[in-house]
Amino acid sequence: MKKEIRLFAFMAIGFWGLSSCTNELMPEYSFTDASNTPNHEASDYRPTTWPEQMEYALKFHGAKAIKTRNAKSASIYLESYEYKGSILSEQDLVEVKDKLCGDNAYIVLYSDLANKKYEIVTIGEIRQRCAEAGIPMKLDSVSKVLDDSLQIGMEVIECTWNYNGNSYTSTAVAHKDGSILYETIGYYLLEDNPTASTEIETNIPRIKKRTESDPYAPVFYYSGSGTTFWGLSVMSYEFFCESSFYRDGVLRAVDMYAQYHTLIGWSGTADIQTTGGIIDSTKFHTFAWGYAYSALATVELTFNKVGFTISGGADGETGTETHRIVND
Repeated sequence: MKKEIRLFAFMAIGFWGLSSCTNELMPEYSFTDASNTPNHEASDYRPTTWPEQMEYALKFHGAKAIKTRNAKSASIYLESYEYKGSILSEQDLVEVKDKLCGDNAYIVLYSDLANKKYEIVTIGEIRQRCAEAGIPMKLDSVSKVLDDSLQIGMEVIECTWNYNGNSYTSTAVAHKDGSILYETIGYYLLEDNPTASTEIETNIPRIKKRTESDPYAPVFYYSGSGTTFWGLSVMSYEFFCESSFYRDGVLRAVDMYAQYHTLIGWSGTADIQTTGGIIDSTKFHTFAWGYAYSALATVELTFNKVGFTISGGADGETGTETHRIVND
């Protein structure tokens, strides 16, 4: 099996920040350790509520965690978080929406995504750099999503980060008793090790079959995701291809699909296409697959009849596979 990994650096130029809501609720949560987090490895545990996600970040991306491993992300860690209350009024929504795109909010700016090279700057600094370079801020789509996504009753949490010895604050908005909707720093920091993908070998003899009742239908299945410091999947992807053959080895039918999901502020695409093989004619089926994702940037996955290429400042992976029946 042949794989080709294509990694591109990208510039995250459209991030946004929050500050505390205007309501006067006293904080109910304030944590600086992760003693309540389930004892799992980062690769096999995915928290589902914002308290779990905060504790997850403290456990795997807090001060204690980075001291125990030589990680590319070790220059930044979560110091603590504090619950600030709920969004109680339309005025709160207006102010939160305004602060999500405010020039004083701290954001992550990548210069090399593959090697996790970035800096923490304000949106105002990014806005100035973009103006000087003639690059659009690309915030319009984010603003529209926030118009529809921010709601009264959502909860607000203030996060304190340490980056190269300096403290920075960000604010997360979460569904009540649910997951983080948005945040400005950890939301755009990727874990060092992506979720392990699952794969079934494809150039296989008859004994490698989908079911005992159908030994002439080899299956390719490939899935995975990249995750943020909160344990959220930036982009999850899934590929499937089943190539059915007659007993003489001639291709009979093909069933395949590609699907994906991305977070707010991230864009992505995934596709799978046949590159060789004719039903009722050839004794093989060759196909190409690929996915790509990025943050507030154009993502392009181009099919060129023999495979996919990635462009537009995205991170991703492409590959080609062949199905055939190998008779004993």
